[in-house]
Amino acid sequence: MSYKDHRPALMISALPVSRVDFLPATDKPWFACPRCGRWSGLYKGSVAAHRAADGITRCKESGRKVCVDIPAAEHRRRRALAVAEAARRRPVYSNRRAHAEPRTPIPAPLTGRPSMPTTAQRAGWSAREASFANRRQPWNTAHRRTDGE
Repeated sequence: MSYKDHRPALMISALPVSRVDFLPATDKPWFACPRCGRWSGLYKGSVAAHRAADGITRCKESGRKVCVDIPAAEHRRRRALAVAEAARRRPVYSNRRAHAEPRTPIPAPLTGRPSMPTTAQRAGWSAREASFANRRQPWNTAHRRTDGE
């Protein structure tokens, strides 16, 4: 037990493997706070000060002593075993949802009736000529109202 703190020290080996990581260059532990889940590091042998989940108050785990009772190499070995175990439980096809229903092809329409040709097609116009014929041109004043409304 630490001074002014009646809680036992937090053991790194007691935390879940997925909630602990060791920094590669220094092998210092980086872990998720057991209370709020925010990732934190060590500061003078204690949990670094951080805010609680509400973002306003300080987390009660801040300042709790931490005991690094597992070397980084052992933790990496345990993590590799956990990853291998999780891979065995996952489905082989990971690019689809687990319970996806197979897609059924869209059937062809039962009664296929050809669509009616447009006026431009009946007249033998090209698509370009038909598109220009339907535009409102400045010289085409048939669409404008001249009665003042």
